[in-house]
Amino acid sequence: MLPVPATVVMRPSGATRLMRWLPVSASTMLPSASSATPCTRSSWAAVAGPPSPENPGTAVPAIVVIRPSLAWSRALSWFDGHIIDWLVNFAGSVARGFAGIDGWIDKHFVDGAVNAVATLTIEGGRTLRRVQTGRIQTYLYGALAGGLAVILLNFLIP
Repeated sequence: MLPVPATVVMRPSGATRLMRWLPVSASTMLPSASSATPCTRSSWAAVAGPPSPENPGTAVPAIVVIRPSLAWSRALSWFDGHIIDWLVNFAGSVARGFAGIDGWIDKHFVDGAVNAVATLTIEGGRTLRRVQTGRIQTYLYGALAGGLAVILLNFLIP
């Protein structure tokens, strides 16, 4: 039977820092024109675990977190560049095809109907222009002819 591991309770005498400040980042370097300053106030806590090592070797997050996430990001980049881009381009091609059909219908049917109404309006105006002489006698003869047409239709249609 193995002994139960001992539980150690750490009670610092005063405030402790959560981590040591390293002068240069192990993973990234800021550009020279950056306004970030390397010396800032450390984070303080009332209770903390053991401090980070003075001279860390290979950072564990670089192996555990960054490398798998790099592989995952490369796989997603390939998926985006090949699958998603193909789907977007295919959808664009289909939309362009439907837009071409819609444009042909608009050009030949809708615009044709609008142009036909415009032509009929213009030709009707040209025809009616001949009737408008500006003489009252002509307008009275037209009203008399219309009245006679109404009376005749009233007798002919029972």
